[in-house]
Amino acid sequence: MAVRHKYSRFILRTVCITGLTALYIINISFNDILIKKELAVSCTPVNYLAQNTAKGKEIKKPSLRYNKQIYSYYEMIQDIDSLVKAHTGKIQKRIIGKSVLGRDIPVIILGNPQAPKKIAVIGSIHGREYIGTQLIMKQMEFYLNNPMHSFNQVYIVNQLQRVCIYFIPMLNPDGVMLSQAGLNSVKNQKMKNMLLKLNKGSHNFKSWKANARGVDLNRNFNAGWKKIQYMPAGPEAYKGPYPLSEPESWAVANYISKRNFNAVLTYHSAGQVVYWYYFQKGSSYNRDRKIADAIAYTTGYKLPPKGNKVSSGGLKDWYVQNYGRPGFTIELGEGESPLPFSQFSSIWKKNRYIPLLISQQV
Repeated sequence: MAVRHKYSRFILRTVCITGLTALYIINISFNDILIKKELAVSCTPVNYLAQNTAKGKEIKKPSLRYNKQIYSYYEMIQDIDSLVKAHTGKIQKRIIGKSVLGRDIPVIILGNPQAPKKIAVIGSIHGREYIGTQLIMKQMEFYLNNPMHSFNQVYIVNQLQRVCIYFIPMLNPDGVMLSQAGLNSVKNQKMKNMLLKLNKGSHNFKSWKANARGVDLNRNFNAGWKKIQYMPAGPEAYKGPYPLSEPESWAVANYISKRNFNAVLTYHSAGQVVYWYYFQKGSSYNRDRKIADAIAYTTGYKLPPKGNKVSSGGLKDWYVQNYGRPGFTIELGEGESPLPFSQFSSIWKKNRYIPLLISQQV
């Protein structure tokens, strides 16, 4: 019997033998990807072949370099290029803008560009929180390498026919490099002198959150911006001279404004909290809370308690306010950032499927 799956270009041939189905999947195609795989499953309708929970074997070993404490901007760029080369035609790399110091800010597009659903996943808005970049890189690699892995009864290859995910692994490359390498990451002497002054004369930039102008990008978006208490330029908390004053925040806001995203997810650290609320009401409140509950259940993270003070100026805040759609900030791990890489395994297990979960919920 041959069956064409309605969500992908699968040709399934099955033969029932003594209560088992020998399932031969031939010429599985997703953006011209060809896979040949043989499975043995119980005689079950095709739509229910996947398990209720995420199951499946990783069919390829990780080949990228994110499995270490310091994962630099330049290693990320090389790894993105390696992914694009290894999966020609399956993903696209684009540049959404440049940082203060002229570093490219890439977006990686994974999934079906013609799909009705689009979500954005953004990491390293704060320099010292680069473990979010490592998580995003592993998510992309895992989804590409394991198309027959399932989550919530849906194969990854099927889900990526229904959605297009736009990954921006590192929005603040200058801040990340300052946190990792200090002033050695800056070539211009005048800029070095300015940054040293902003860091109160200290050469230790490990805790640096801001961009290379001392602006906290997650306070630079136009959502309650005027109400944010003024703090001087420095490692963190300075909201900038005006909303979207920085090339990094402007680039991502401009990119989002030109695409009909259904949801935006940003990764920060730390605290193991899922932030989702920004003055939603009625059906929007119920919709967004339902997704936040699903994220919290899947990760084991908590939601902020009722009455918790709502911060402003963040990318998530701006997106929810401007577009009336779900936005989420997930705080990864525990303790002070940069988080030790020893936490990455736990972070990965809890967050592996979150972009897929959100894409199924919106």
